[in-house]
Amino acid sequence: MKKSNAYSVDLNKALLFIFISILMTIISIWGFIIPMMKEYKISKITNRHGKMKFYQANEYHKNRVEELKKLTADNKDIIEGLNSGFDKLNFKVTTGKYLTNPQIKYKEKQPYGKYYTQTELTVQGRVLQPKNFFDTILSLNKYENLISIEFPIKFVTTDSKELEVFYPLKLYGIKDLNSSYDKSTTKK
Repeated sequence: MKKSNAYSVDLNKALLFIFISILMTIISIWGFIIPMMKEYKISKITNRHGKMKFYQANEYHKNRVEELKKLTADNKDIIEGLNSGFDKLNFKVTTGKYLTNPQIKYKEKQPYGKYYTQTELTVQGRVLQPKNFFDTILSLNKYENLISIEFPIKFVTTDSKELEVFYPLKLYGIKDLNSSYDKSTTKK
């Protein structure tokens, strides 16, 4: 038997230790690091898809906002007409330029779609000639509210050579979805 001293190394044991260390390193690489790398690659691809979808959605949103701003600018008068409340006195002043003694009768207020209201009115007044009635219609084209003149329009002759005019109007407004108050409520 050989006598071993403290500085001598058993070569077989050292080679076995090195081989086991290399084997454990390879097993840990295959067992832990490679699956983590696969998971990292998958999460990187998912992140890229998420960023791409975010940029697409952001670009779509920017385009929609620009489109909304353009539509708002193009339809400013209509939006203001829907938002403003109906002022009976102002309406009488506007139509009173062409009609003698204009009178307004409210029929009913109804929902008009999901976001709008529609109020039916009947306007009665007297004119000297039909041209005055058509001037009234032209003045209502520039009126502050969104209104439409409906048919039938009735002309009735009176004793004083004036024509009595009866015509229905529809007044449109925006519903206030947060409360029971409507912006198309009439100011009496």
